[in-house]
Amino acid sequence: MNRIVTIVLLASLCLVAPAHAKPCRALCAEQIGTCRSQCSEGARRERRRCRATCIKSVLATCRQVADPVCVAPTSNQPADPSPPTDGEDPPPTGNGGMCGPVSTCESLAEYAIGWQPGVSATPPDFPQPPPGAVLCGADNANITAYLYSGPMSEVVAYYRQQLEARDISFSGPHPEYAMRAECDELYLYQRPGQIVPDQLYVFVHNGHFTITGYTPQ
Repeated sequence: MNRIVTIVLLASLCLVAPAHAKPCRALCAEQIGTCRSQCSEGARRERRRCRATCIKSVLATCRQVADPVCVAPTSNQPADPSPPTDGEDPPPTGNGGMCGPVSTCESLAEYAIGWQPGVSATPPDFPQPPPGAVLCGADNANITAYLYSGPMSEVVAYYRQQLEARDISFSGPHPEYAMRAECDELYLYQRPGQIVPDQLYVFVHNGHFTITGYTPQ
C-alpha cells in the first residue's frame, strides 16, 4: 500500500513540475543561507523583510541564467574601455560582455517555471511599462519580464516617477541584494502597510528588466 502511495505521489510531482524547470532553490542553497545569516540583526519584522528580499533577488537572478548554476561566473574579459560620458548606462551590446548575452523573450522563458508568454503579473493599478518596453511574459512567482533596448536608467527614472506619484515608495539601487553587482541593479517599491517590498530588477547589460507583482502581506 505504501509503495502505491509513493508511486502516485511521484507521478503527481512529475505532472506539477515541468521537466525544464530550473531548481533554483537547490542550486542557490549557499546564497540563500548567506541571506539568512546576513539578515540576523534588528527586529523580527526587519529580519523577515531582509531575508525575503534577499532570497527573492537570488531566485530572480538564478532564473535569468541559462546554465545549471545559481549565478553565472564572471569572466576575465576586460570591460568596455569606452564608458558613457553622460553618467548613464549604455544600451546593451550584442554579447553583454561579462554579464552575458542580450536577452530575448525565448531565453527568458526557457528556464522560467509556469511561464505565460505575453502575460503581465503586475496589479491592475500598477504603472504601464515605459514606452519602448516589450512585454515577454510572467512566471508563477509573479515575476514579469520586459525587454528594453535603451539605457536602463530611463526605466528606473520612469518607474520612480510613476510609483511615487501613486504614493508608493521607491528606493535603490540596493547593491546588498543584487547577486551580480557589476551587471544588475535592484530597486524596491513598497505600498503603505506592505511588510516585504517588491522589486524592480534591472539587468543593465542584458537588455531586460523584471518586476515582481504585488501581493497583500
